[in-house]
Formats: sequence, C-alpha cells, structure tokens
Amino acid sequence: WAWLDANGQCGEPDWAWMYNKGREEMTPKERMTFDVLVSLNKEMHKRLIRVKEVFQALDTDCSGTIDPNELLSGLATYNCNVYEGRELTLLDMVHLMETVDDNFDGTLS
Repeated sequence: WAWLDANGQCGEPDWAWMYNKGREEMTPKERMTFDVLVSLNKEMHKRLIRVKEVFQALDTDCSGTIDPNELLSGLATYNCNVYEGRELTLLDMVHLMETVDDNFDGTLS
C-alpha cells in the first residue's frame, strides 16, 4: 500500500487507472468488475487483511483456484456482492471472471 499511497492511488481516487482508460470508455462488464474489485479493496483496507488471506478464504475447496461460485459466496462474506442496488448473480461472476481471467480457464489462481 505504501507504493499506492506514494503514487496517489490510495484513498478515494479514480480507480480507472487500472484499465488505462476512463470509466465512460469501459464496457459494462469492465465497469461491474471495476466496481466490485474496488469494493473488495475498500473492505480489505477496512478489515486490514491481505489479498492472500482473502483468496485463501474464497478457495473453499482448497484447489488453489477460485471458481465463479466460490467468488460469489466469498464476495457476500465481505459484503461486496451488490452492484447498482442489486445482488450479484452467478452470471455476473462469469462476466467478472471473463474480464480478469488471464488464461481463460474459468478460474482465478
């Protein structure tokens, strides 16, 4: 977090720097992913927990990867399962994972 603070990326910034484009240029899937991850990041700051601890908690089957069901239930655990006033669905998790899954295997590792 020190690097983020030093570079003006902590607190309440415009987190669109992650995508190198403005929010208005994002697709709906990217905006949803962005908002969910920012929400999770804020919750991590509030609870003082690390990414490693979050992902260990989300990986309920101890496979070393997180599937859409694990992600959805894990986001609910951290109160990050609401987007634009509605609860996220399994389809939303599939869209989120399509946005961030770099090897396209349907899981996060």
